[in-house]
Amino acid sequence: MKERIQFAYENGDADYIDALLSIKDYSAVINQSEYVDKVSVYDQKQLNKLLEIEKDINEYKHSVAESLAEVEELKLEAEGEQEALEVMQEGKRATIKEYNLKIADTEYSIEQLAAIEAEQDAQIAAIEAEAAAARAAAEAAAAAAAEAAQTASSTDASPAVPSYSGGAFVWPCPSSYVITSGYGGREAPTEGATTFHNGIDIGCDYGASIIAAADGIVSYVGYFGGGGNTVIIDHGDGLSTLYMHLSSFAVGQGENVSAGDTIAYAGSTGISTGPHLHFAVRVSGSYVDPGGYL
Repeated sequence: MKERIQFAYENGDADYIDALLSIKDYSAVINQSEYVDKVSVYDQKQLNKLLEIEKDINEYKHSVAESLAEVEELKLEAEGEQEALEVMQEGKRATIKEYNLKIADTEYSIEQLAAIEAEQDAQIAAIEAEAAAARAAAEAAAAAAAEAAQTASSTDASPAVPSYSGGAFVWPCPSSYVITSGYGGREAPTEGATTFHNGIDIGCDYGASIIAAADGIVSYVGYFGGGGNTVIIDHGDGLSTLYMHLSSFAVGQGENVSAGDTIAYAGSTGISTGPHLHFAVRVSGSYVDPGGYL
């Protein structure tokens, strides 16, 4: 009874308090139905409140459980996204590392190609210098022979040293006029090829005849690195022509040739993607556009 009175007072249940205060004989009240009814109503009210509180608590627990489940789901999603992000980052790092290695390899290859090209240019320059010296000696010998012939009143004329006398060159590959790669900057067609093309490529059949573009002296016949089988002709006055990627030769070093003479046959030797003629022109030790002579 004490607890009921305290609870009623604390919760503002005036009816229950009034009923208790109106009692004059508490011993007689116990048996009165009115009192019992009031107590029963009060107990029912408290029970209902407790049930509502329990319901609220259960709903709150359910809400908290749902929130915790959502938080756990978001946590799992975040962890999954973090793992995916880490995998992507690792993949990016691996890709960057691969690109860096490729860049390093490319830079090394470019340096190698530049060194090879410089070495080949030096070899060609040496060939040209030797050819110029031989030509000078031949021209001096021819001049001396001509002077001696005049002194002796001889009718025999000494043979002239073949030289370029101007005008357009003869097209070096009569069977094809298809230029597959022009002179100047380009994308390297295959590994080991240069990005600056120092001549023109003429696409043709394997074994097609290759002819001298102008009169001259054959200064080189042989295999020449990336150019494969090569013929170089000295035309005098620092002018020379190069014919590369040949399958075989029709002349020997030191031979005199005239424009239109067959000097070799087309092939795909050296650094090449298929049968063709690489034709180049050099003037005073430097490559020039062959289009200015053809």
